Amino acid sequence: MFNSLIHNKEAIMKMLFVLGAQDPEMDRIWEVLGKYGIAIDYATKDGKRVHPGNAYMADNAFLLPDTFVVFVECSVIGFMPDCRIDHHRPGDPGYGKGPEAYWEASSLGQMYALLGVPPEEGDRVLAAMDHCFNSAMKGMCPGVPAGIVEERKILEISKATKVDPTELRRMVLNWQGEIGARTARYEMSGECGYLRFQNDVVIDLTDEDLGIGYSAEYLTAQVAGVVAKQPIILRVIDTAGGQPRLHLCGDASPELVTHFMKHSEGDLERIYGAPDRGYAGGYKKN
Repeated sequence: MFNSLIHNKEAIMKMLFVLGAQDPEMDRIWEVLGKYGIAIDYATKDGKRVHPGNAYMADNAFLLPDTFVVFVECSVIGFMPDCRIDHHRPGDPGYGKGPEAYWEASSLGQMYALLGVPPEEGDRVLAAMDHCFNSAMKGMCPGVPAGIVEERKILEISKATKVDPTELRRMVLNWQGEIGARTARYEMSGECGYLRFQNDVVIDLTDEDLGIGYSAEYLTAQVAGVVAKQPIILRVIDTAGGQPRLHLCGDASPELVTHFMKHSEGDLERIYGAPDRGYAGGYKKN
């Protein structure tokens, strides 16, 4: 029905995209939808736009007769969309897809496929960066040169945080030094013991103050872990006064991510992760 959506004005007028938490890929999706005049709303919780910790617990009220609703990286309690664009959770169209299928797996690529239009310049780099940054940095995403991925990441962080790119590069170097100087592995309770899978050792950075939400500190630490080819674990708070979240990232193998998700129940709740994308995490139990 929507293969030639852009040329079907009636179909466009009947569509509504509901967008989840803000990040560079979501901002780009908003830009493209706006360009084609497609209606956009944001998933909200208690009247505020969702963040990564509650994007699947939105409580928007909808009264949308004869509307084709698309959820992008979010869920609204009590509402079933006509289409879901996502790659975060099992069952999502893009979940479980590796770097070789980054475009089809990414939310940006799924949106373009639904609209039936070709991507614009730079969109594939952004999609690879979002879907599997560590793999993209290794040149494993077809058509995306590894050399431009880190620079695009820095520019997107700068846009989001309002921090100058030169300062962000300095922060990445500082984090690399910190990662290289540490030997402490992240220790978990229960059968997992020290978090280790084969030769993967996770450097513990959970004592570092990364501010709130998608801060420059948090984002550059993630970049540094990938550049240093080192799995790391970070402690972040999504909103002021919120429940601490532990995030496994950096150069984390699919096997390590799977191991972490399987053995974190003693310490964490609301566990999430995507082995093929190289990250996992959960919220500290009270």
